[in-house]
Amino acid sequence: MLTAQQISDHIEIEQLQQRYFRSMDTWDYDLLESVFAPEAVVRYEALQGGDAAWREMIPRFREFNRHFSFMQHMGGQLLIELDGDRARSSHAMRAIHVQTTHDGAENRWAIYGVYRDQLLRTQDGWRIAERLYKGMRTEGSLLPFERVRSYEAPPWL
Repeated sequence: MLTAQQISDHIEIEQLQQRYFRSMDTWDYDLLESVFAPEAVVRYEALQGGDAAWREMIPRFREFNRHFSFMQHMGGQLLIELDGDRARSSHAMRAIHVQTTHDGAENRWAIYGVYRDQLLRTQDGWRIAERLYKGMRTEGSLLPFERVRSYEAPPWL
């Protein structure tokens, strides 16, 4: 049986994960300050690169995401393992991406994978200290960016 503190920790970590998805879907990268620890390291296989500080990923997120006329990230199957002021979590993720070509045709690309996180309780609450995104499956294909429209802000908001 979980204690009141453990229940509170679970809720806070769940909200942290939701803030990450909201940041990606609204292109509000400032929101990531409330997701990652200052020295957090991330590895996203989808963006092809080694380990990077999370702040170094923001220009990659901006450049990558601006080529979609719609996107939505959805998480599920969140498992949290608490260990005092540290925790581990993993959860499945599905993200739908829509590209619009210059002639107006739509292309759908979906990715499926899992996030594996190491978390820390900080003065400001729980934060991700290490994140690995492991891709498991894709549907459709990602069109070359020169063939699709790009956007300065999410056109679906």
